Amino acid sequence: MEERLRELGDRLHGPARLKADLLTEARHALQDAVEAYRDGGLPAAEAAQRAVAEFGEPARLAPAYQAELATGSLRGLSLRVLAVAGVLVVAGDLTWQGSSWSGGPAHRWPTACCRAR
Repeated sequence: MEERLRELGDRLHGPARLKADLLTEARHALQDAVEAYRDGGLPAAEAAQRAVAEFGEPARLAPAYQAELATGSLRGLSLRVLAVAGVLVVAGDLTWQGSSWSGGPAHRWPTACCRAR
């Protein structure tokens, strides 16, 4: 069972945390299948073999798991891009408001600390 999960993990590329989460879910699914076969009266070794056979070959499973990794990775990237865009909008607005060409009030920087005593 662990060998099959290791093979699947070797075929996946993406963020380590998301990859670990997907492999943990796959491990739990395999363990549930083994438990169901054991409840059906099969010995542990045969239950594990059947669960692994039912799970499928890593080469056939990898594309679906890779798509899930890509989706999770893009979700994280889009949140970071949104945060950077928000910072840039605020910074641009602050820069524009204090500029000489905007016609708005100039920034009044605190000068009390800068005066010579």
